[in-house]
Amino acid sequence: MRARRTVLNAIAALAALLLAGCYVATQKLPAGGGPVMDPQLVGTWQALNEEGKPEGLYMHFINTGEDNPLTLVMVDDHSWTVYGLTSLAVGKRKMFALKQVTVPPNEKPELNYIIGFYEAKGDDLSISLLDSTKLKDLIAAHKIKGDVEPGNYGKVTLTASPQELAAFFAATDIDKLTGEKPAKAHRVSKPK
Repeated sequence: MRARRTVLNAIAALAALLLAGCYVATQKLPAGGGPVMDPQLVGTWQALNEEGKPEGLYMHFINTGEDNPLTLVMVDDHSWTVYGLTSLAVGKRKMFALKQVTVPPNEKPELNYIIGFYEAKGDDLSISLLDSTKLKDLIAAHKIKGDVEPGNYGKVTLTASPQELAAFFAATDIDKLTGEKPAKAHRVSKPK
């Protein structure tokens, strides 16, 4: 449950892992094409548990203009966070980059981009965060540049150039980048 919420908060996606600092961020956006604002995401989505049943986390993707990132408001029964979400096409994959805009009181904001992969098919959404343990290993093997905080739950911050990030994400097997099964959500409301 805790890891699942974090994955959704990171598209959103992600609160428990984000609060624990166990996620991958980047100082720069990967070079990529595609819309800054992906219209497929606009609307309200409800997180689904592993059995496909609705959970109490809602993600509201709001269009603030074609050239602006989407505003993502994530709300559950005890917390909320607001992000700017930039969509990127990197190779044949869709990536997202989240930048925290507003955080609840007493929480420390993330100043870098939180990144991951997503796939929207109609009213179904899959979200995959990068796995910090796998990225630590790739940084140690000099496959990508980055900084790693000490400890099992230390944050990973990628420091590579936008072009290096794009080449890395386009060429690396997605299973070597992401963790568990993708988090799922279902659209419950479309814009009018």
